[in-house]
Parts: sequence; structure tokens; C-alpha cells
Amino acid sequence: MPSVSDYIKTAGTIADRAITHIIHGDVLTVQWESADISGIENCMRQVLEIEPDNPRWQYIDACLAIAQGRYATGMESIRNIASLYPDFTEAQGFAENPDRWFSPFCYPAWRDNIGELPEHFANLPRGGTLLVSMRDCVDRVVGFFRHCEPGYCVLSKKTTVDIDIKLLDTPFGLIAGAYLIIDPGKRGGRLSETMLSCDKIPPQLQDMSSAGYWLLRLLAGQSYTFILLHDIQTGTVYRKKHYFNAQNKKLLNAIADRLSGISPLQNWDRNEFLKAQQYYMQHVTIDNFLE
Repeated sequence: MPSVSDYIKTAGTIADRAITHIIHGDVLTVQWESADISGIENCMRQVLEIEPDNPRWQYIDACLAIAQGRYATGMESIRNIASLYPDFTEAQGFAENPDRWFSPFCYPAWRDNIGELPEHFANLPRGGTLLVSMRDCVDRVVGFFRHCEPGYCVLSKKTTVDIDIKLLDTPFGLIAGAYLIIDPGKRGGRLSETMLSCDKIPPQLQDMSSAGYWLLRLLAGQSYTFILLHDIQTGTVYRKKHYFNAQNKKLLNAIADRLSGISPLQNWDRNEFLKAQQYYMQHVTIDNFLE
């Protein structure tokens, strides 16, 4: 008898084959046929027969209902999931931002055997690490991505990688530094970071889940992340599926608990954010990451 993982893999295969993303400037269009969506829905029904109380599968099923034009039904399900499972960030975010929350099917598919850079990531800013969303089968996964200078990402699968995140209350708002650490503990190790605002969200965002507040909460709900490093000269992509260790999970859970008590404001001020970044850099020591 097929297992949950078998059905999820089949659903992901259908999605990978059927979905086409078209990007025009800041506008994203997702194209797929109703018959293909129905095929994924059939897989999810089998999954829900096995695990009827799993909010993740309930959420995917609700997103598929919306994709099929059954918006009221899908949103009612998402609100119910958010009410029953307050720690399930996907449903919480969608329920709070129904017109500005992308489902997992809006993001590029990623697998360990894919070496081509998705168009979604090609035009992302260079310099430092970014937190990005991608789709693994039918799940959204928040990953670490960086466009790299030549030679930076010539790594083997045995290369040790780790992540770290530090929160700091600054006079200009709560800010997080998210770090990708390559060869931690070695003198020749490398460190790449990004800084995220945690208590304010730019009001013009089309996808609210791309805000730091939500990205960190989504990351905390995962058991792993993807690390993607794109060599801008050769076009090659280093990729690694990084499973969180106990220390990672403890840190991410603590961050999620902290953020769950915050209601972020949509009064973004870029100058205030830059001041918060500067304050962070002046008060957080990063030397010990590579000791």
C-alpha cells in the first residue's frame, strides 16, 4: 500500500510537470491545467485518509481548492486550520493576509538533482545571503541562497555547513541577522549574512510571506533547509539539503516563540531600517562563528 511519502512524491511530480511560472517584472503568473490540479488533489485525499489531522496536508488541500476557483471553501479551511493549529505558520499567515500570501505552488520547484537556477532567483540582489522560498514536492521550504563570486561555491558534498540567527532589539526596531556558515570552526571558513526586520513589514509587498517576520517563523516550522550557492561566472549551483540539528531547532523555536508575540507594523521606513542594521553591526560580534 502506498505511503504518505509516496503520494506526496507523486503530487510533487505532477506539480513539477504541470506548473509554468511566467515572470514579467514584479508580476508572477502561475499556469497549470485544472486536470493536473485535480490529479494533485486526488493524491492529497489519499494522504488525508492516512493522516487526517495533519495541518500541513489540510493546508495544501485548501490551497488546491483556491487554485481550482473554490476560493470561499479554501479560505474557510485555512481559517479553520489557523484556529485549530496556532503554531502552523502557513495557515496563520494566509488567514491574516488572504490577498497577499503566496501558496507553495507559486514558488520554483527544487530537488537535490536540479542544477539549473530557477528564473525566480536569477534576478535577486547580489551580495550576501538571502532567505528565499521554494517548493519541495508540495511543501514550501525557506532556503538560504546567494549569488557568489567565482570560486566561492566550489564545495564538495562533504563540506560542513551550518546556520545561525541572532535577534537584537535596537532603538530602531527588532532586527535579525541570519547567517550561512561554511566550514564552521575552521580558520578558512566563510560567513555570509542577511539582516531582516522583525517588527515592521514594507506595506507594498505583494507576498507578505517574504517579510523577515514571516520567513523566520516559516523556517522554524521546518526540519531542514536548502542551501543554494550560484556561481555567477560559471552558472553552476552548489546545493545541499541541510537538516537542522538539536541546537538549530532550539534556536529556531525560541525565535518563533518570540516573534509569535509580535504584531508587525506596516510603517516601513528604510532609513530606520538602515539605522537598525548599523546598530546591529556595532553591537553583535561575529568573530566567534569561525572559531
